[in-house]
Amino acid sequence: MKVAIHQPMYLPWQPLFSKIASVDLFVFFDDVQYPRSRDFFNRNIIKTLNGEQYLTVPVKGKSALRTIREIKVDNDQPWQRKHWRSILMSYRKTSFFSQFKGGFEDIYQNKSWEFLCDLNVTLIKLICNLIGIQTQFKVSSDLDLPPCKGIEHILNILKATEASQYVTGQGPGSLRYMDERLFKQNGIEVVRCSYNQIKYPQLWGDFISELSIVDLLFNCGTNSKNYLMKLINH
Repeated sequence: MKVAIHQPMYLPWQPLFSKIASVDLFVFFDDVQYPRSRDFFNRNIIKTLNGEQYLTVPVKGKSALRTIREIKVDNDQPWQRKHWRSILMSYRKTSFFSQFKGGFEDIYQNKSWEFLCDLNVTLIKLICNLIGIQTQFKVSSDLDLPPCKGIEHILNILKATEASQYVTGQGPGSLRYMDERLFKQNGIEVVRCSYNQIKYPQLWGDFISELSIVDLLFNCGTNSKNYLMKLINH
């Protein structure tokens, strides 16, 4: 069983979906601390006629004591309407927007979201379904594991899911907690992945990399998975 673990991000960048597509099981890591620093848990970047634009979900209740799954969306702000309008204006002329817009329109127009994690997980699963990624999903807080932190938490998730391989990145975040000897002692092979920069057709001028997955999806549609698999190196 090849397993990857990652926090649920908002409309994540494309390499995360490359990782999801490369494993048998993807675990949403929702019972770890929500970071105080700016990150991509509640925001991401799309490409517009005027260049890059951040879409940010307003949240409330951030503190060092709260986990990702406890973070609530600030629905006093009209973020859903604004995000959907930005996506619509930026991508309605792409080749696949009309084919794939329905699920997004439902999420932004017809549903309300109390918790950021629920929103992020729903979007990621929707996008995987549209792309044709058939990976299974679990949520770490549903695994009923004993309280622990860091590498011990990772190992407990991998053992609970009967992982034989753990797919992780090569960035400073993964290197900070990684001691591959501990994984080997538990019969788990660590598979490190890196990412290429792959160009694909985009609207609005020169190519921009490291955008949200929606840019690839609406521009390339059913070919998105082929681009994603070219992104990743094991």
